[in-house]
This record gives sequence, structure tokens and C-alpha cells, in this order.
Amino acid sequence: MTFTHHNEKGGFNLVALFYCSWSGGSSCSASGAEDIDYGVPPFLFAGRNERSRYELVPPLLHYFITARSTTRRSTSGPLGVEAPARDRLVQCAAFLWHTWGKNEEHLTLFPFLHYGYEGTRMLLINPLFVSARGEQGESTFATWAMRATEGGRRST
Repeated sequence: MTFTHHNEKGGFNLVALFYCSWSGGSSCSASGAEDIDYGVPPFLFAGRNERSRYELVPPLLHYFITARSTTRRSTSGPLGVEAPARDRLVQCAAFLWHTWGKNEEHLTLFPFLHYGYEGTRMLLINPLFVSARGEQGESTFATWAMRATEGGRRST
């Protein structure tokens, strides 16, 4: 139930369900290898190299990845967090979505509310009304009751 193949530059180990594949070192060690992938299928998959690191745990619906200079994302079940270089994101499956960055922010609590602004533009949507403002100050406000009427008369 074991297999190993390695040299000074890398290798592969298999012990029962545990596997480890590496390069840039003489052993399966996070401190000794430049690029390493390991896991116990189907329970755990993980790895790292000089640019990124990841973890995947399917039974817990957990996923994490980070790329040193660009992004970091973590998802556990319906919850997720992402932190790119400039913006931020938090989400909870289809119910909550929140992202923000320099001079902008967007929040959705489905189906109750969506609010967002970017620079001078703004959008607010809820079950009672919709309100929007454009870049040059133009604005819109509408209610669902206004939609039911057309030109001051009830539509049929």
C-alpha cells in the first residue's frame, strides 16, 4: 500500500490514500520543496508554490486560495470572502453580496435590498421603490404603484 519515487529534484509518495508530489527539493516537506501538492482523496487536497497556496476540503465545502500579489479567496459552505489587490468581497450564497473598493461600494441582501455607489453614481432598489442618480446629477425615482398607472390613468 506504499509507493515512492524521488530524487534530488522532486518526487512522488503514496501511502494508502495519502499522496505527496513535490519538486525543487529532495523530500516531501513544506520547508524543503519549492512546489508541493498533497492530500487524502476525497477528503483533503492542498498545495503551495512560490506564487500561490490552496486548500480544498470537499466534505466541509471549504476552499481557500491565495496568490501572493493578486488575490485571496476563502469559501466555507455558503460563506465566501475574497480580497483582491484593490477591492473586497463578502458573500453568503444567494442572500448576501457585499463588495467595496476605492470610491465604490455595493451591498445586496436578496430579495430585500440592493444599494451601490461608484463615484457620484448611486442605485438603491428595495421592494417599495427604485432610486438612481447618474454621473451628471440626473436622477430617477419610481415606485411599483407608479408602474401600475400610465399617464395618470390606470392601465388595464
